[in-house]
Amino acid sequence: MLHIFHGEHVNASRKELAKIREKYTGREIIVLDGKNASVTSLIQATEATSFLAENKLVIIENLLIKRLGKKKNDEVIIDFIKKLPTDVTIVFWEEKELGKTILSLFPKNADIAVFKPDKNIFLFTESLVPKNHARSLQLLHRVMIEGDVEYIFSMIIRQIRLLLLAKKLNGSVPGLSPWQVSKLQKQAAMFSSLPQLLILYRKLLDIDVTIKNGSNPFSPSKNIELFICSI
Repeated sequence: MLHIFHGEHVNASRKELAKIREKYTGREIIVLDGKNASVTSLIQATEATSFLAENKLVIIENLLIKRLGKKKNDEVIIDFIKKLPTDVTIVFWEEKELGKTILSLFPKNADIAVFKPDKNIFLFTESLVPKNHARSLQLLHRVMIEGDVEYIFSMIIRQIRLLLLAKKLNGSVPGLSPWQVSKLQKQAAMFSSLPQLLILYRKLLDIDVTIKNGSNPFSPSKNIELFICSI
């Protein structure tokens, strides 16, 4: 079976991937970093070499979004996709949404699932600016209705990190489109300085560590609320 999980809601796609991994507990699971794996290693991992092939799970992460579109890679990767065996379970996991051209390379019976974040999460992260606590808290409570706290927290970390890059690199943020960079620039301009954003980022990392080691006295949702009020 062939699965393609793609989209920026990585928490949701990771959970779906975990469900598949659970089915292969005690069996062979191969995970490859598609950004760096050679085509030879991809072929060797996915080939069906024995009657035990159906008991093997191969997970290839970020091969398509990182490697396709570069002329020197396209031909060999497309050829690899066309020759994928049908008796091995293979999952292509991509952290961004794939376009129709890439998806058309896969057979029609492939399980293709796109995981899109709730639009409200972006409204929320874009509201994270000084003296905007009430609006941010309102949007936070809205996204908490459907989104899990762990995902929301990861998106806050992502947004502050992007704001740091926008502030430090004068708007040149790798991997983002011009309109995304423009929005980040406007938001970053509302912070007085780079150190102000660095303090917020370190605060988020401290919260993350203390939650994971059990030393934080507050719930994850309460930590997010307190963080918002500290901006």
